[in-house]
Amino acid sequence: MKSNLLIILLVSLLFAVTPCGYEEWVQGVTVVVNGDKIVNNGLVFEAQNSPSSYETPPSSPVDNLYWVYLYECVDDTTADRDAFMAGFGLAVVSGVVGLSIGHVVKLLKFLH
Repeated sequence: MKSNLLIILLVSLLFAVTPCGYEEWVQGVTVVVNGDKIVNNGLVFEAQNSPSSYETPPSSPVDNLYWVYLYECVDDTTADRDAFMAGFGLAVVSGVVGLSIGHVVKLLKFLH
């Protein structure tokens, strides 16, 4: 039973990864300190000069008084997930995880 729960947890975690790993900006809600990185409109910015939660980062790749543009946030989580799962002998076909019986047996033996 523990093995099945671990497999379910592992697979669900693979699909919970957010692009770039930074918080998405929400005006009036997001609180940052200097040096924090956030994502706004797919762009990653670093806070400077103590922006308030109403100092929204630019929607284009430019710097301003409160934000330094770093890079575009590319959603490559699908490629990362597929590479990770391939290491366990897993395949993703059309978004569905495919396991061979042999791989399931190996994984369950490994978890016991």
